[in-house]
Amino acid sequence: PAATGHKATIIRPHARPTAPVRTGHLLTTFNGVGAQTSAPFRVTSPAFVHYGFKCASGTHAFSASMATTTGTNRQSIASTTGSGTSQATTVHPANTASSYRISANSACPYFIKVYSSK
Repeated sequence: PAATGHKATIIRPHARPTAPVRTGHLLTTFNGVGAQTSAPFRVTSPAFVHYGFKCASGTHAFSASMATTTGTNRQSIASTTGSGTSQATTVHPANTASSYRISANSACPYFIKVYSSK
């Protein structure tokens, strides 16, 4: 479920610095393994996204995007292959009055956190 009204700071889950630290209101957090779709949430534009995945062994693909609940205005979050990473990116959703969902897929456990720009 989306948390609103709380100021949040992204904390890197790994010891090595791989993602810039951003602050803003946490809009949603999403964890999974395999193909998953999040609950709907409202976004700001721009929105900051912190994501990561970690494979117990081997190299696997990770992909994630977000789109309105009707499937429009798809915003790519990540499409990568490796044993794991922790990164941040900025997305620019056009329909901030609409609800969005995250779709993600990886054989490895992953997380995605979306923060407001303010």
